[in-house]
Amino acid sequence: MSLLSNDNFLGDLFSGDLFSFGGSVGRNGDNDRGDVIKAQTLLADAGYLDLPAPGIPTGWPGDGLTRAITNLQKDNGLEADGLLLPMVQGRVAENGVGETLHLLQQQGGSHLKHRPAMTPQQVDSYWQTPRSAAAEVQVGEAQPVFETLPPMPQAKPMPLPDHKRDFFLKPQNEGVWSDSQSAIRQQLPGQHALGTAIGRIYAEEGGRIRDPNGTAVGGITEQTLQDMQGKGLLSGLPKDAKPGDLTPDQQVQAYRAYLNQNFRNVPGGAKALEQLDPDLAHAVADAMFMHGSVGGVEFVQKAIAQTGIDPEIKVDGGVGPQTFAALRKANEDPKLRDILQNRIAELRLDAKEWKQGEIDRISRARPGAWRR
Repeated sequence: MSLLSNDNFLGDLFSGDLFSFGGSVGRNGDNDRGDVIKAQTLLADAGYLDLPAPGIPTGWPGDGLTRAITNLQKDNGLEADGLLLPMVQGRVAENGVGETLHLLQQQGGSHLKHRPAMTPQQVDSYWQTPRSAAAEVQVGEAQPVFETLPPMPQAKPMPLPDHKRDFFLKPQNEGVWSDSQSAIRQQLPGQHALGTAIGRIYAEEGGRIRDPNGTAVGGITEQTLQDMQGKGLLSGLPKDAKPGDLTPDQQVQAYRAYLNQNFRNVPGGAKALEQLDPDLAHAVADAMFMHGSVGGVEFVQKAIAQTGIDPEIKVDGGVGPQTFAALRKANEDPKLRDILQNRIAELRLDAKEWKQGEIDRISRARPGAWRR
């Protein structure tokens, strides 16, 4: 079915702004499909819900949606009832009704302010249209209807880095780098810092190449994948999925989920990295991937203490409000940010005897060290 079957299609398509709800959504909620679509869109933008590629909601409630609402509430000190209630005349009622939706409104970027909500008709049209046909649906010279909406900012595509050029240009790796960049843009719309960090880690970990000495593919081990699934951080994957089974979209989701598990006490999860310079976001994320999510954060916390940004910081391996406040403080001063990044790298280098390739990788997390 064409997405543009008549001239009035667009006018009939949209159901008002994203923050206007007619009923409750979530556990035992009314779960009107239009409201569920809005909730899925907002929670995905906040980093709490993974939508099917390319980021289109379904409009159907379920455990994943309820869990996303609950996690958002827990992370922000709200009653964790898994229920999203409408605001009253655009405001939180005196009894607190609407505070979860108001929080999403506060956290949402300016790109959501005037963005129309998709209707169930539009969602169904998308999912019922074969992908090959959907790509051809156009209005004259125009782009598909999805691209006529106010655009979501996209993570910038990353050029192939010089130090990995020969590797990714091998015949057996054809398309691996471009597929990863496409997945990052699809899965992390508007998230330049997080997209940069994950793109660089993807390059360092060898893309979708299997570790010859273990089960890891792209740095994701079977145990890590199982642990994240057990915690409910990855939805839609078979329980017996192996790292080598992941599509590029799923691999990006796994990277984000890995970061999310140690950012649970920061509003927005790993998306909070968007508040940092891409170089600093990369330094934090790379430490977590190379030394474990807890061990990597401990290096960051020790560097925060030793550089005087927060001498009293607790080194516990968890990213909480105190740790993230220190990161934001450093981020506001370019000189202090550089000092912190260098100290993180120095602590990592001093931790053990590294092979030359590992030394090079850690050194590339210094300020301005990553080059094309």
